Amino acid sequence: MGGGLLIVEDRIAEVGHFEEPADARVIDCSGLVISPGFIDAHSHSDLQVLENRTEKVLQGVTTEVVGNCGFSAFPAPADRAPLHEFANGIFCGDEHWGWASARDYLDEVRRSARLVNVISLVGHGSLRIAHAGHQAGPLPEGVLDAMAQQLSDSLTAGAASPSRRSTRTVPSTIVTLTWSPSTRTSKAVPTATRRRW
Repeated sequence: MGGGLLIVEDRIAEVGHFEEPADARVIDCSGLVISPGFIDAHSHSDLQVLENRTEKVLQGVTTEVVGNCGFSAFPAPADRAPLHEFANGIFCGDEHWGWASARDYLDEVRRSARLVNVISLVGHGSLRIAHAGHQAGPLPEGVLDAMAQQLSDSLTAGAASPSRRSTRTVPSTIVTLTWSPSTRTSKAVPTATRRRW
C-alpha cells in the first residue's frame, strides 16, 4: 500500500498517486493511518459540545449526534427546574442550561461549538416536559397539538429528527413525520403528526 492524500482547503482533492503541487505542505504519515473523522451517533454531550471539551475529538470524533433517548437541551419551559430534574443525570448539567427552542440551541452551537460538528435531535421527553411538566398519562389534545407544532418548528429550524426512549416508562405520543412540498420554496418541509401507542 502506498500513496498520498491531497487536501485542498477543507476537502479531499486526490487520493492515491498524483503529482504533488509545488506549494503543498507535506506531512509524512509513514506508519500511521489516515482516517476520516468518526461520527458519534449516540451522544449525550448536548452541553459538553458547547464547552469544547477535548475527550472525544482526541479519539477522532468530529461529529456528535445529540438529543438522543428523548433527552435534549431544548425546549426548556420558563421554569427550567423540571427539565433539569429530568435530564441532568444524563447531561451532567447544572441549573444554568436550557434553550427555549431548537433555533436558540442551534444558534448557540454555531457560536460556541468549535471542535466538532453537531447534529441535534428533538428529545420527546424534553418536549413533553416543556409542555406538560411531569404529568403522567395521556395529554389533552391542545397540549399534543402544541407539542406537534413545536416539533415541526424544531425540524424547520434545523433539528434532524425526534428521539424517544426505547422503554415505555411514560405513556406518551409517538411522532410520525410526513414530508410535503413547501409553498414558499422547492424544498420539502417536515410536518409533525401524531399517533398514540
